This record gives sequence, C-alpha cells and structure tokens, in this order.
Amino acid sequence: MTIRKIAVVDDEHDIVIMYHIMLTKVGYEVRSAENGKDFGALLADWTPDLAIMDINMPEMSGLRAIETILKRGQFKALKFLILGGDIKPEEEERLNALCVPFMSKPVSKQQLLEKVESLKTQAPPFLQLLNNSNLR
Repeated sequence: MTIRKIAVVDDEHDIVIMYHIMLTKVGYEVRSAENGKDFGALLADWTPDLAIMDINMPEMSGLRAIETILKRGQFKALKFLILGGDIKPEEEERLNALCVPFMSKPVSKQQLLEKVESLKTQAPPFLQLLNNSNLR
C-alpha cells in the first residue's frame, strides 16, 4: 500500500513543525492535530494513510485514539506509528497487541523516514487483528 497522506498528532508544536517539514520535503501530504480528540475531528474531513502519534497527549492519548478508531472499524486501511519519550511497559504491551509499531523519542529524520518506508509493506492494524480477539 502506498503512503501519500500522513497525519502528525502531537501536542508539542515544535515536533509537529519538524515532522511536517521532514515529511513534506520528501513528497508526503501532511496535516496535523494536537491530540487524539482533534485527530478524530480531522478524520471527519480527511483520511490519511498513516497517523504518526505521540503516546502522551492531553484530552486523548495516542493509544486511546488508536483503540477507539480500531474498535469503530471505520478506517480499516489506516496505519499508525506511535512515538513516545517514555513508553511504559503496559503501553508497549497494548501497542504490540494492537499490531501498532512504536519508536522512542527522539527520532532522527533518517529513522522516521525509514520507518515510514517500512510501513508501506505492512498490513494496517485493523486487518492484522481481524483473526484475533483484540478488537473486542
């Protein structure tokens, strides 16, 4: 699956700008949201191929937003990448159960672009989870 449109969801404005510049320079269409709740509103008008999300944000965390989206089943082709400075073991366990990749911050330009490239060949979490019980 081709990745052309990427949502960057992070409450740190400087990180959003940095990722936006990195990704648009190599040809991606990028939009942003400040938290998982705002990302839900963004999805009402625009569907990205990939959402790069911070794990810890006010109002709705990246993990909670992903769980909500996957349970609704509306965006079956949407892929996710979680970024976090301090991903707790229980969060890591849940992300693994949801088939959502994650990386620890800080992330270099090369690391981010390589990860996005690798996600092109990976099935979206919703499709990976169809044959197990993680979408209950």
